[in-house]
Amino acid sequence: MKLAAFELTTQPGEAPVTVFAKSEEQAEVIYREWRRHHRRHDTADTVLTYAYRGQLLAARPLLAACAARGEPGIAYWDELYREWSVEQPASPVTGDLTPLAGTNEYYRVDTDKGDVVLVFAASPEEATTSTLVYFMNEYGEAPTYWQMRRQSRWSLVLAMAVLRDQMEAGVRGVATWSQDDGWSITEPAYGMDVSELGI
Repeated sequence: MKLAAFELTTQPGEAPVTVFAKSEEQAEVIYREWRRHHRRHDTADTVLTYAYRGQLLAARPLLAACAARGEPGIAYWDELYREWSVEQPASPVTGDLTPLAGTNEYYRVDTDKGDVVLVFAASPEEATTSTLVYFMNEYGEAPTYWQMRRQSRWSLVLAMAVLRDQMEAGVRGVATWSQDDGWSITEPAYGMDVSELGI
């Protein structure tokens, strides 16, 4: 049975529950049953669903490997083995609903020229360095003004969910996109002495 992966939540920006199912309808039924058994206090009716099938699923190999087993149900993350397993909605919880965040944080940088850069780093200082190196490499100069804000990793959905997977695996750098590879986190090329940046 060919399955897709679905991330379901009742609120934007909230950690999702991953479900393997044939369709969005089946995923929602499984999710609602899981909530009845494990989140009785949660009475929200609205369910936000993000579907991962085809290329979106292939770009997330750990999810794709679990979906290929063909077993519908709730996905639990095993941090020790770094893999997903599947249980029925009423079964006891056997792992984490999501991978641990790790040491990385996710920042959005907006500049005075309208550029937006997504940065993944262990600290604001590291994010600042990566941002400046990125702008020096891309444009030959740093922006006159820019603002960096920490973001929730749960806002990285659909095609950008691969960035969340890489972030959780400890990859640091700047988000880049290409026609062939889609989104990925790339470490800025430090072709200069970072001390030249004045930070």
